[in-house]
Amino acid sequence: MVDLSQSFDVLVIGAGNAALCAAITARRAGAGVLILESAPKDFRGGNSRHTRNIRYAHKAATDYVTGPYPEQEYWDDLLRVTGGKTNEELARLVIEGSTHAVDWMMAQGVRFQPPLSGTLGLGRTNAFFLGGGKAMMNAYFATAEALGVEILYEAEVTDLVLKDGQFTTAKVACNWEVEEVKAKAVVVASGIAVQIGLEVAHPGTGETIRPVSLLNVAGLHRILTGMVTNFTSFAPLGTVLVAMLGIGVMEGSGFISSGLRLLVLSA
Repeated sequence: MVDLSQSFDVLVIGAGNAALCAAITARRAGAGVLILESAPKDFRGGNSRHTRNIRYAHKAATDYVTGPYPEQEYWDDLLRVTGGKTNEELARLVIEGSTHAVDWMMAQGVRFQPPLSGTLGLGRTNAFFLGGGKAMMNAYFATAEALGVEILYEAEVTDLVLKDGQFTTAKVACNWEVEEVKAKAVVVASGIAVQIGLEVAHPGTGETIRPVSLLNVAGLHRILTGMVTNFTSFAPLGTVLVAMLGIGVMEGSGFISSGLRLLVLSA
């Protein structure tokens, strides 16, 4: 059982990919870390447990990708997908950092599989997790626990207490009680960032950066109004539609079943 009366060096709110990466990094640097996850243990991992691959810049083919994916091409792809609506400085920082992502993830126990055929060209740009996102998250949790990161499930953070603009404690609803958890620093990797109106200034431009939640009416409106644009701006869309149409015709005409029958009879 986690002792919430003690003060932690780093408090991480949420338990998805970003949260676990932050927790592991802080712990490896010698900090005492507590993760607060509102979900039960069986459903831990946030949306990351539903993912299957990671796109990252790399200079050559490896055991997990079929060819090079330069940083400039990554940037060009990002510009096309966002319609030019992206922060170049932050985007290029992320792209540059992505070159080390797979090696770092493997050091934390994440395993990757050889490139898959028929993945619409993603075999060159994306590395696929062996076992999918759930296996990736389980590897992160195993590493975090082995390092001594404390994790409390079914613990919902309802508020962050600030004093003179500095974080002091987090109010946590757990076991039908509300407690305050003290920490020297906090990493907010969950929807609470939107709920409390969290915002930060870009260190280079001074531009205000605010998180956007999709789990509300405004978020649903954003999803629905951008649905067509998102769909049509997806580069492999033509290939997907042609493949779906072709498979549908083959199935409807009996070609697939006849082919399978012939294969069985000739075996």
